[in-house]
Amino acid sequence: MINDLTYLPEEQEHLVLSAVKKCKRFVDEENMSVSDAVKKVCSIYESFFDEISFLENILYTEVTQVGNSGKVIASKNIRDKDWWDNYKKGAKLSYWRRYKNYLELKPGWSDTSITDLDSSIDKVMNLLVNPNKKQIDDRIGLVYGDVQAGKTAHYMGLINKAYSAGYKIIIVLTGMHNSLRSQTQTRIDEEVLGYETSNNSFDMQKQNSVGVGLVKSNLEIGGLQSLTNRDENGDISSRATGSYFPPYIIVTKKNAKVLGTIIDNFSKSPFAIPYEDKKVISPEYPALIIDDEADQASINTKDPINSEDPSAINGLIRKLLNIFQCRSYVGYTATPFANIFIPKETNDKEFGEDLFPRDFIVKAPRPSLYIGAKEFFGFGDEYIAYNHMPLLRAITSEEGMSYGHKNKDGGMFYDELPKELLESIMAFYIAVAVRNQRGQINKPNTMLIHVVRFVDQQKIIQNQIKEHLDYLNSQIINNDRQIKREFKNLYETDFKNTNQKMHSDHEAYSKGCTFIEFDNVWSEIKNIIAKPEHRIKIFCINGKSDDALVYKKYEGKPFNVIAIGGDKLSRGLTLEGLSISYFSRVSSTMDTLMQMGRWFGYRNGYIDVCRIYSTEELFEKFRHISYSVANLSQQFEDMDVLQSDPENFGLKVATNPDILISARNKLRTGKEYRSDFSCKLVQTRILDTNPEIIENNYKAVEKLLVSIKNYKLCYDQSNENLPIGLNDKNGKHFYGGVSSSYIIDFFENYHTSKHATRASSRHIAEYIKEMNKYGGLIEWTVCLNGLVVKDKNNEYVSKIANITVQGIERNTNKNLSNCDKDYCDLGAIVSGDDAELDFDKSKLDLAVKIRNELEKDKQILARIVRKELRDFSHGYLILYPIGWAQSNLKTNNGIAPYGFATVFPDRLGKGQLQSYRLNEVAMEELDDEG
Repeated sequence: MINDLTYLPEEQEHLVLSAVKKCKRFVDEENMSVSDAVKKVCSIYESFFDEISFLENILYTEVTQVGNSGKVIASKNIRDKDWWDNYKKGAKLSYWRRYKNYLELKPGWSDTSITDLDSSIDKVMNLLVNPNKKQIDDRIGLVYGDVQAGKTAHYMGLINKAYSAGYKIIIVLTGMHNSLRSQTQTRIDEEVLGYETSNNSFDMQKQNSVGVGLVKSNLEIGGLQSLTNRDENGDISSRATGSYFPPYIIVTKKNAKVLGTIIDNFSKSPFAIPYEDKKVISPEYPALIIDDEADQASINTKDPINSEDPSAINGLIRKLLNIFQCRSYVGYTATPFANIFIPKETNDKEFGEDLFPRDFIVKAPRPSLYIGAKEFFGFGDEYIAYNHMPLLRAITSEEGMSYGHKNKDGGMFYDELPKELLESIMAFYIAVAVRNQRGQINKPNTMLIHVVRFVDQQKIIQNQIKEHLDYLNSQIINNDRQIKREFKNLYETDFKNTNQKMHSDHEAYSKGCTFIEFDNVWSEIKNIIAKPEHRIKIFCINGKSDDALVYKKYEGKPFNVIAIGGDKLSRGLTLEGLSISYFSRVSSTMDTLMQMGRWFGYRNGYIDVCRIYSTEELFEKFRHISYSVANLSQQFEDMDVLQSDPENFGLKVATNPDILISARNKLRTGKEYRSDFSCKLVQTRILDTNPEIIENNYKAVEKLLVSIKNYKLCYDQSNENLPIGLNDKNGKHFYGGVSSSYIIDFFENYHTSKHATRASSRHIAEYIKEMNKYGGLIEWTVCLNGLVVKDKNNEYVSKIANITVQGIERNTNKNLSNCDKDYCDLGAIVSGDDAELDFDKSKLDLAVKIRNELEKDKQILARIVRKELRDFSHGYLILYPIGWAQSNLKTNNGIAPYGFATVFPDRLGKGQLQSYRLNEVAMEELDDEG
């Protein structure tokens, strides 16, 4: 269930569940529209509810979920593996089924989300080593999901399926802090083990049943032992792995000492066998190693060329992998920037190969009601227009921007709480009160204050906040008129308007966000103050504090907390019920800043009261990160469409001069590249041989030609303003005055080869959009550049958009025998004067004059001609049916392959061009394209 029904009386909860099932049956089995199904169910249950709109909102939320099982990019040798699909047909899968039933009962999980999760994990399982073969084999892969979007649930499901499939040893590498390791262990207790681990006993039958254990007991399905427990000091001990035989699970932090202990224990374990010059674990005990936050600590920060040994954690993880002869390593992260820059060829005898995800990259599902970077921040006007949510509040005062940061004397500025922080605290009181009024009374509410990473400074902030809360509470209890006025003003001018805007612009996210009148909110605020257990607590979350955000301790009780912290709140740690964030800590890297955004996730029934208080500078950085993440996701989409594999697809990350992608020592490979097509001729040199890609690109060309048929130019010998290439005898078709929107659409639909970095259709589309902002490339000439059709039975002849064309015959020596696996190198498809056939007679004469006057290289002369004679507002696109390839690569439908060439004018220094950092593969492809 997406909606949380636990606060309802049991009888009413059952009624709602029954209504949801009935509504889904009407939609799925009787093919009713959602609106008709909701109306019919509401009419049936009308007498059971005081306000039927309550049930109506729940039904719409549960039934209108959009499916999305994510994307999978896998290497060729494992792409078609289906061992898991076959295995699960006859297997009980007790652990997975129990976990699935658990999710069905858990608030926030719709049937669609669970189905998507199930499907995505199945895809990953097929890509892992088959543990039942018990043979030497290994995999290295990466699962990439959005921040706070169910990444942990994904690997919990993977563990449940892997154990059901026969994996004997499961190791989960968590973050670097005990708190995160403990939080992960607690999740594993609840979602895999079914019992509460404890330092007192490792006997799974003597523990308290929790989570999945309450759905189905371990007595029924058989228990899995854990060698670690949920306590802060519950990490692996020196005796553990050597004292127990598999199957078991280990949840450990990325700490050199602890990892060294694990490696040592496995090497000395009674089931280790000698192999070459060391002890290893045989394929009888297949291992699954999950690396949570795989871009943190796991990356080698040493120079792989000039340093013999990798950085400590990276080297130890690689050593750990090499102990197991049958293993699967799966990294999980929401910020895979550093991972795609791992050198893919690094390998040595002691440490083995590096952790580049050579076998697969999986994009985890993004549930339809997930609220991520684009929903909060948009992409920025310079990228893509997107109507983001109205939840950002700028810190503009000098005190606000200085608070917690260094002053002129090198000290820290803490004179008084800035006005924006005071307002954010009032906003938190309002958010808690509104949620209580909406029936979410025993749910956790959290406010985040993240200003500085230093522990001592956090303590100063905590004391100042405590002093202010004491004052504020006393004023509220005494019904102070001024305080009430301030609350009312904030509520009426901000919260009321935001509620209306969220309902009008983001209706799908606003279900259950009913507007509450201020008098009711004020009464609720006074109630919160009056009851000690409801009062707002202030926790300092750092290594020196005893405060711990153990939400489980307060389950079913009011828990309202302001969490002040730094690094411990920056990764992995979930802040439940987070509504208000005051964030002014500066970060210089994308991955760190993105991970600090604890506000991403799901805010069902209270998104309208959520706020992020931060500086405009940080908002701009988040917008750029939002664009970079979306851009990288699109590349994964392209990899999926092009059926590429991680080792052979050039990836890139959109960069910005104001923020680094990641720490410099994580990005020792890569190269900066800017998509600048000024005065360039860009052409298809590499053609993918995949029939689906050939057909897709044919359709993109055909769609363009059909769309611009009214722009077709007719030959008129007396008109000297027509393109010189236009006549009725050469097999070429010209279209003039074509709007750039058609050209952009073409490049967004056409899939350039996975091996093409420079001539990327997406780069070209972005470039045209940017030039359009300045009046550039708004009008185009298009040429369908075929040959004269002399014999319709010629193998090079084909039809497109009702036009019969004969494909070009250049480079006939480049046949399939010269193709490399899944692509062909076409060489140059532009020939002779193709690139200037759109010139009229007067421009051609000027081009001839320039060439006669200057003694330069041909390519330099061509650029000079483009610079001098091509108008900034005008572009030229040439479409080529590839003749020789057509005879070899026609699809079953007889569809021919098409390439293109694009001729660009001088951009006159205009536009803000997007820069990228290319990984090793993209760099190689850039060099190959010349």
